[in-house]
Amino acid sequence: MLGSSFVLVLGFGAHEASLLCARPLLCPNGMDPDVLRFMCWYAYENVFISCIWGTKPAALVASSLQLEPDFLRVFSASPADAAVQLKIFGDATGRAMVAGFTLITQLVQVVNQTAFATEEFRKRVLSGTETPIDVVHGRVIRVCGAESDTTEVAMERYGSHVFGVFERRDLQADPPYFVWQQSKKGTVPCYWGIAPNNYGQWWAWQSLRLSPEWLLHTATSKRILCIEADTTPSEDSLSLIKASPENDLSVQDAVLSFRMLQHQAALSLDKHTRLLRVVLGNSHQAGQSGSGRMYSVRERYRDRDQLDVFVDDTAPVLLEVLQWLEKESSGRRVCFETPSNPYFDGLSKLLKEMNWEVVDVEFDESRNPS
Repeated sequence: MLGSSFVLVLGFGAHEASLLCARPLLCPNGMDPDVLRFMCWYAYENVFISCIWGTKPAALVASSLQLEPDFLRVFSASPADAAVQLKIFGDATGRAMVAGFTLITQLVQVVNQTAFATEEFRKRVLSGTETPIDVVHGRVIRVCGAESDTTEVAMERYGSHVFGVFERRDLQADPPYFVWQQSKKGTVPCYWGIAPNNYGQWWAWQSLRLSPEWLLHTATSKRILCIEADTTPSEDSLSLIKASPENDLSVQDAVLSFRMLQHQAALSLDKHTRLLRVVLGNSHQAGQSGSGRMYSVRERYRDRDQLDVFVDDTAPVLLEVLQWLEKESSGRRVCFETPSNPYFDGLSKLLKEMNWEVVDVEFDESRNPS
């Protein structure tokens, strides 16, 4: 459309220029070169000014081409000259209408395309399919599963320095509120979305481009890429002994994520990029092999060299409980009131190893109803 309009405006301008010349284009010896040159230059000079319904003087164009003053036609008050002038005004009106409406159409199209691109970018940011920008120096990638309270707190505290990988069952659905908040209403990529059971699929990660700016500097002046995995159950954070089977992120998915991110680091950064693999989870969580052998999560990671650091999520909770007991209790006995049997058994077993006795409120002999 733009090319057709340009040609049409040139055509109107060339015809207008031919009517302004005192000599015809065609002569017995062929085409008059001066007329042809004036027609082409006059048409070109009036292309852009036609967008605002303007016209450059014919005498000025002829003077720039060093043509004689009598080259242009001098109009009289005769009916024939009046008819020619009406044709000239018609050509000027035609090229102005075409150029003006083309300009308006292009401006509207630019606005629509910009709005469309902005909306598509916002959708990609909120759905977790837009690669983050590279202006952040030092960034930790945190694989979280569907939910992660620790990651939400970390993103709130450290902002763009923590980049979460969340499981999204429907990438087109509305994201959690903290994503809307951290992404500044969908304008800044802040997380990566992974569909369930796709942690080991290369195409789920191929659009994620890692930046050298993400690497962390160590005390020995080396640079590493820090990758973390939160395997704790967000809805069962008080289960201190036996991890919930409904973990948002399984051990297998965490290992697959490490491998896929290592592959992306080799593609985006360097194949020799050093990784720091950190897992936050319950070291008491047990698994069973195909032969029936029982093993702990810590043993699985350690024996297969699948991590570098394991952070036990029960340790901070238990440490706070012990510090409170040492401060508030005068003996080695504590009453724990809870409607949950797993919570009671878990805390009882852990404290028993540290010479603490945990009793239920109904059987606490120190309590006297009177």
